[in-house]
Amino acid sequence: MKIIRHATPAWTRYLSDLRRNAAARPAVEEAVARIVTAVRRGGDGALLRLTRRFDGVRLKPAAIRVRPDEIRALARVADPRLVAALGRMARQIRAYHERQVERGFRLRLADGSVLEEVVRPLDAVGSTSQVAPEPTRRPF
Repeated sequence: MKIIRHATPAWTRYLSDLRRNAAARPAVEEAVARIVTAVRRGGDGALLRLTRRFDGVRLKPAAIRVRPDEIRALARVADPRLVAALGRMARQIRAYHERQVERGFRLRLADGSVLEEVVRPLDAVGSTSQVAPEPTRRPF
């Protein structure tokens, strides 16, 4: 994995390359769609193969998920401005997506049958993720 330190000349070069390459191109969109499909179908195995292919890094499945204690340890030694900016960004993303939450619905038909859509969040994203426990059922 290539590591680029924040606020260094390498970081500045990285950001300038991002701006130059920011325009969407059909070939890029197609490549990204193939990658997303591969990960959806192949899960963590596909993610590990793609990481090896694109980043030149061989990871073990246990290395994919960063434990909360590792994140806290890294945050303690990171630039406080960066940590604060990431915190603000996380709050903004959460606030935005909380407004997108679907509630699902129940529809009782004239014949007495019921149609229902239940929306449950995922605990994590990836092939090993599981849906959150089913909410307590409400009586009709």
